[in-house]
Amino acid sequence: MTRPYDETGEEDRPGPWTSINRSVGPAYPSDLPTTDPPPRREDSGPAAIPVHVRDGSPAAKEQEFVLETRIARGGFGEVWRATQTALKRTVAIKRLRADRLTPDPESTDDRVALVEAAFHMEALITANLNHPNIAPIHDLGTDRQGRMLLAMKLVEGELWSEKIRIDLSRVNVRDFLATHVAILADVAQAVHFAHSRGIVHRDLKPSQVIVGHYGEVQLMDWGLALVCDEGLAGRHLPKLMEDSRVPTRATGMNPGGTPAYMAPEQTEDTCARIGPHTDVFLLGSILYLLLTGNAPYADKDMETSMSRAAKSGYTPLADVAAAGGRYIPPELSRLCALAMHPTVHERLSVAAEFHKALNDYLADSGRKWDSAQLTAQVRRTLEREDARLNDLEIADSLLGNAEGLWRENPDIEPLRKIVASTYAAMSTVQDATLASAILRATRLRDHQLRTYLILHIERVYASMKRRKSFITELIVAATLVALGMALLVVRRMLL
Repeated sequence: MTRPYDETGEEDRPGPWTSINRSVGPAYPSDLPTTDPPPRREDSGPAAIPVHVRDGSPAAKEQEFVLETRIARGGFGEVWRATQTALKRTVAIKRLRADRLTPDPESTDDRVALVEAAFHMEALITANLNHPNIAPIHDLGTDRQGRMLLAMKLVEGELWSEKIRIDLSRVNVRDFLATHVAILADVAQAVHFAHSRGIVHRDLKPSQVIVGHYGEVQLMDWGLALVCDEGLAGRHLPKLMEDSRVPTRATGMNPGGTPAYMAPEQTEDTCARIGPHTDVFLLGSILYLLLTGNAPYADKDMETSMSRAAKSGYTPLADVAAAGGRYIPPELSRLCALAMHPTVHERLSVAAEFHKALNDYLADSGRKWDSAQLTAQVRRTLEREDARLNDLEIADSLLGNAEGLWRENPDIEPLRKIVASTYAAMSTVQDATLASAILRATRLRDHQLRTYLILHIERVYASMKRRKSFITELIVAATLVALGMALLVVRRMLL
């Protein structure tokens, strides 16, 4: 069972929409220090970033950033709108939540150090991904209370998840896909860039994306990111790779991600099978949401979603379409199935190819959409029990128009077979339509069916000719008999 798409408050409510990372134990190798990120004390040196909290304290005027309003809150962090006083600009400040910085008395691990280490790694990875669709990091440090924070670009806009939720109920399917597939293409471009640097995101979903008021698309929250290709990362990000605590497939923790969207390998106990193909699966999961209105595993509880994700147990798009759901463009359906293939080696593994497929769809979406609507109209005609020869002729004409708009429309040939076969069957009583039946049969690509229908029509035509000939002969014979009888009557009358 699924529930209506709504990620509201997902981070504070455990469930399929919540990001998880089973890093209960050490998040990094146990022989490496975990307290080495910027320390928590204000007097630790230049790592500290003064922040102005509006609490009326006399020391406020000495601080560099002024926090104004909290704009987001996640599992371990919160984001504030702030002013950088030195440059007189508005920025976003992300910092760790105070209620997450308390030691766990039941654990032998320093949970605070682990949380801070993960926050530090997220900041370092994000700062090293310089791309237009990834929000830049300005600085990293601690506030006066010793709480870790980072300053980053503030994007004025809304969460993509909220925009999707609103548009699902207000916008027609055609315009909805035109808007949101374009956003997904931008996200895929950012993901491809990260992959070119050897980094995977692992937690792609609409609530990790901000759509700006002027069309900017920003992929956020790289908290579960890890290095999947140390060779690529070493070539492009050598300074980052000097830090031995950067999470890799060998040191990263799993399961990790959001159960509603997860790839099967994200449910396993190790990151050994994590790679670019994992992010491509997540891109496919987002596309699945756009096509159906629901995430692949939008169950009521996390455990059910995790179990289904482990087996790629999502409802096939063909079944969703057959159930009378939203219209699903065939090329997007095929792309989604390829991106979400449960077997890693058979799955689309390059985000650039996913991005190109989306752009190809957008470039021809208008013509393809119109073609698909025509084939849908033909299908409805053929499903009618009272369809007549005239309806079939109209259907055949519509298929020709659909082919003119989009030659590769996969629905045209199957429908054309049905039209030709039905027309041939209904033409057995009217030889005036047999020529049209043969014409329709010759258009079929299926050689076997084309040959069968033409032979069938020719046999029907030959049979009708023989029947006509027989009837003609009967009429002539009857006429001759009638004339003979008339002559006999006339002769008797004359006698």
